[in-house]
Amino acid sequence: MKKFTLFELLVVIAIMAILITLLLPSLSTAREKARRAVCLSYMNQFATAVTSLATKNNGKLPEATRSNSEHTIWIGNYLKDLLYEDYGFTQKNLYCPGMEGMYKGNGGIRMGYNYLGQRQPLMNLYGYELPLALYDESNLPLMADLNDVSEQGGGWTVISHLKNGGTGERVLGTSGASAQSMGSQGGNVLFLDGSARWYSINSLTVYNSYSLNNKYKSMWTYRD
Repeated sequence: MKKFTLFELLVVIAIMAILITLLLPSLSTAREKARRAVCLSYMNQFATAVTSLATKNNGKLPEATRSNSEHTIWIGNYLKDLLYEDYGFTQKNLYCPGMEGMYKGNGGIRMGYNYLGQRQPLMNLYGYELPLALYDESNLPLMADLNDVSEQGGGWTVISHLKNGGTGERVLGTSGASAQSMGSQGGNVLFLDGSARWYSINSLTVYNSYSLNNKYKSMWTYRD
């Protein structure tokens, strides 16, 4: 039986290293595409639940107010309890895989998505239109990935969809840098009529996402 020489063994190892180097980007890209699909699936589940709740309330979408303030990445305990108790939601249903997840806070929990239904205070403050009921314009965004969530001047940014995966946490020391500058690829947006699609980062718009001040930003779009 012929044995490998040290030189031959080193050549095989080198070839394997080159192959792994070539394959890793493709594997990372495939994993990120899978994450996008899972994020969209969870968004659809959430939209189905809030639509069902709205049909029981004369078409009015459930409110998500937390501690008398609005922030699109938060929902109040009332809505969270309905999702958990009546629709079988768990923590994983409320955030995109690979993200930081949600945490409890004063009067609610943070999701891994923007929920844009029943955000009257934001509409009053900033002048953009968001869905309040099922009979509103079908092109209004109901949910969006955390395409870019940042605290302007506060030093952090969250990006859910980099080319090879999400950040998984706040990126500190960024002074609220734009998602584009940090490599964001874009995100899913789901509309009031139930349609959804992936948008590149250049197709999304930065909006104020908090009713108490304008230093918190998120991104979404309106369907043409």
